[in-house]
Amino acid sequence: MRLCKANGKKALFHSWEQVSKVVPPVPPREGQTTGTQGGTLRYTVGIVEYEDGRVDSVNPNDIVFLDTPKLIQKVEREIAKWETRQAAGPGASEPDA
Repeated sequence: MRLCKANGKKALFHSWEQVSKVVPPVPPREGQTTGTQGGTLRYTVGIVEYEDGRVDSVNPNDIVFLDTPKLIQKVEREIAKWETRQAAGPGASEPDA
């Protein structure tokens, strides 16, 4: 889980969810020669939990992650470790943590 703000309220982000909805065909209206075929509408939402325990699905544009700088630093450290191991070549011992 990650700390975030969803719709301006403090929340915990749980996951991304893919939503699909069937859109039925629409016949032509009076004066029109064609309608729409219909199909499937697909989109992504974030599942978040607010401080009061409510769970909600939220548009990704309405989510701001609050831990991003820390997460980026962690990923950069992991990349640096990997690059060090690659530079040392096969059979090199792991550096002490």
